[in-house]
Amino acid sequence: MNTSSKWLPAAQIALIYAAVGSIWVLVSDQVLASFVSDAVLLTRLQTVKGWFYIVSTALVLFWLIWRQLASLQEANSEIVEILKAIPDLLFELDESGRYLNIWARDERLLAEQKTVLLGNLVKDILPETESIQVYKALSIAGKTGLSHGQVIHLKLPDGEHWFELSTSLKMSNDGSKHFIMLSRDITERIKTERQLRRAEKMDALGKLSGGIAHDYNNMLGVIIGYSDLLKMALGDQPKLQKYVHEIHHAGERGAKLTKKLLAISRQRIFNSDYSNINILLQDMRNVLEKTLTVRVNLVLDLATGLWTVWLDDGGFEDAILNMSINAMHAIEGNGELTIQTSNRTLTQIDALPLDITPGDYVLCSIVDTGCGMTQAIIEKIFEPFFSTKGEAGTGLGLSQVYDFMESSGGSIKVYSNPGKGTRITLYFPRKERSTRKDSSARDCLAAELNGTETILVVDDESSLLALCCDMLSEYGFNVIPADNAKMALDILEHTPVNLLISDIVMPEMDGYQLAAIVNQKYPKLKIQLTSGFADDSNMNTVNANLQKNLLVKPYSSHALLKRIRELLDENINETELYCI
Repeated sequence: MNTSSKWLPAAQIALIYAAVGSIWVLVSDQVLASFVSDAVLLTRLQTVKGWFYIVSTALVLFWLIWRQLASLQEANSEIVEILKAIPDLLFELDESGRYLNIWARDERLLAEQKTVLLGNLVKDILPETESIQVYKALSIAGKTGLSHGQVIHLKLPDGEHWFELSTSLKMSNDGSKHFIMLSRDITERIKTERQLRRAEKMDALGKLSGGIAHDYNNMLGVIIGYSDLLKMALGDQPKLQKYVHEIHHAGERGAKLTKKLLAISRQRIFNSDYSNINILLQDMRNVLEKTLTVRVNLVLDLATGLWTVWLDDGGFEDAILNMSINAMHAIEGNGELTIQTSNRTLTQIDALPLDITPGDYVLCSIVDTGCGMTQAIIEKIFEPFFSTKGEAGTGLGLSQVYDFMESSGGSIKVYSNPGKGTRITLYFPRKERSTRKDSSARDCLAAELNGTETILVVDDESSLLALCCDMLSEYGFNVIPADNAKMALDILEHTPVNLLISDIVMPEMDGYQLAAIVNQKYPKLKIQLTSGFADDSNMNTVNANLQKNLLVKPYSSHALLKRIRELLDENINETELYCI
C-alpha cells in the first residue's frame, strides 16, 4: 500500500467533517435570523451555538478516537497472546542479518535473547557453518517470499540442540526488506530419527546374526554330539580320548560365541541353572583383568558362604563384562574397579523401591572410581541406544543388562554422583538346591539313562536328525526319524510312540504348531521341543509350561538323555511340554 492510499480515508473523513460543519453554520445562522430580530440576542445565541458545536464535536471525536484506540489495543493484546502461545522463537531481521526484534513465550529466555542478539549480526553470534544456513534462508525468502527447512546445530549449556528455520519476507515502511524468522527446536525429533535408524540397523544386524547363529548351532550340535559318542567308543584309548575332549571343548566355546550372537539379535534363550556368583567371578578374573588393562586395578571382594541363585551363567558374564567396560571408560587415567558380593535379607521397606518382593537376595556390586553421573543420565542409562560415548557407543550394553536382570527375577540399582564414581548393584533372588527325592523314578534316573521306548525324532536338518537318532539308539531306544512335521503326523497315525522330539524352526509347519496338534490328538504322548534360539512366533498355540526346565542347542548327549529319561519316567497321566 502506497502513502497516498494510506491517507485517503483520513482525507475523506476531514472533507466530510468540513462539509457538515459548513452546512451546520450556514443553516443554523439562517434559522436563528428568521426567528430572532434582536441583533444582541442573535449574537449571543450564535455564540452558544458555536460552543455547543465545539463541545459536541469534541465528544464525538473523543468517542471515535477512544473506540479506535481500544480496538487497536485489543488487536495488539490478541497478537501478543498469539505470539506468547507459539512455543518457538520468532526473530525480525533486516537484509544484512541484523536482529531487530525477538518474541518468545518464556519471559526469561526472551530477556536473555534480547540482551545477546538485538542489534547484532547473525555472523557475529552464530558459528560460521550455522550462520551460512541463516543467510541462505534470508536469501531464498528475499527472492521467493518464503523459505523453509534450513537446520542449524548448536551446542548449548544443557546439551546439543537442533533448530529448523522458517522465514518469510516482510516489507518495511521505508521499502527495505525485513524478514520474520521462526526457529523451532527439533532436537527430540532428530534424536528419535537417529534412534530409529540405529534400531533399523540393529534389526538388520540381529536378523543376520540370528540366521548365522541358527546354522552355527546346528553345526556345533553335530560336533559336540558326535564327540560324545566318539568318547564313549574310545573308552580304552586315553590318548585319543584327550583329542576328543579338545574337540568337545572347542565346540562348547563355539556355543558360547553363538549365545553372544543371539544376544545381539535378541533371540537368545537364557539357560538358567543353580549358580554360585563367586565361582563365576573367579573364573572371569583373567578376562576382566585383560579387558580393564593395567591402568585399572581389579579387586574382588567376595563374601564367604554366598547363597546360590538361579541364573544363566553366560548372561551374567556378559552383564559383568558390559558394566566393567563402561566403568573402564569412565575412569580417566589410573583407577580401581571393585566387584563385591554379599547376602542380604530385604524387608518390605527395602524391596519396595527396587520393585521386587521381600526375601533373601544375593547382591553383586560393581564399584568404580570414575567420573560419575548426574541424576538425569542415571534415569536414561538403561534405555536402548542411549549412550554417553557419542558415536563410539551403541547404547545397548546396559539395556541388555537390564533385560538379563528382568529374566533372572531380580533388580538393578545405580548410585552415582559427578566426580565420585559409580556403584551398580544387582539383586538376585536366593534359590537353594532341592534335596528332596521326587520319586523312585527320579532315583532310578540318576543311575540309568538307557531305555527301550519308542521315540519319534523330527528335524529338517539331516545331520542333526542322524545324530539324535544315533545318540538314542546307542542307549537302546527304538528311534523313528522324520524330516518334517507332516511326516511325523503321518507316522503317529499308525505307529505307537512314547515320546516325540521335535526341532522348533522348520519350514511349512514349525515345532510349536506340531506340538499343539499332537498335544490335542494324543494328550498322553510326551513332547520335547528343541531350539537354538528364541522364536516366539507361535508360542500362543502351545502349553504354558513351554519354558520349564529349559535347555538349548547345542546340547550334549548326556543332557538330552537325562531329559528324555525324566519325561518318560513321569506319571503316564501327566502331559508336560518342554523346550530344549
